[in-house]
Amino acid sequence: GERERKRRTTCTNAQPAAAAARSLRLLAWNVRGQLDGIDSAPAALAHVLAHDVAFFVHTAAVHDMQPLPLGDMQCAHSLARSFDAKHGGVACYVKPWLQKHVRMEDSHADLGILWTCFHGINPRPLYVAVCYFPPVGSTYYARPGVPDQAGHFAALQAGVSTFAARGDVVLVGDFNGRTG
Repeated sequence: GERERKRRTTCTNAQPAAAAARSLRLLAWNVRGQLDGIDSAPAALAHVLAHDVAFFVHTAAVHDMQPLPLGDMQCAHSLARSFDAKHGGVACYVKPWLQKHVRMEDSHADLGILWTCFHGINPRPLYVAVCYFPPVGSTYYARPGVPDQAGHFAALQAGVSTFAARGDVVLVGDFNGRTG
């Protein structure tokens, strides 16, 4: 009777809190080189801060500066190409509670691919690739030593194969219309 009702109520009430603790609110945004301007735009900053993780692409020269915090979010990882840093670049910002649960797994700066792992939140780790691939016809592909467009996708596929064997995989970013 009463004891069984209390036990059911306790279990029922405990489940939503446990589920909420394991969910992540993710944001992916092409900031078109304006990452440093988000904190001066109240509506944009509020939108970012409504999430636990923010992935930014086309961040421009994030390696030329110390990545600044956005509200209570800190830059966990960022990268830019070693050349032509005005274009491309990716970054991962996280809330304070996530900092101990995030690590960079792999990066390919010149390909615009950053793999981040979120661990200790759910039974399986979550691997997220944040990508910025230049548009078709970009002068980026004409540079010596730069893989063609297929090379970018081959590197991404290799990462998906590796990390899917270890956990869940999510791809975010700007692929400049090449999906399917």
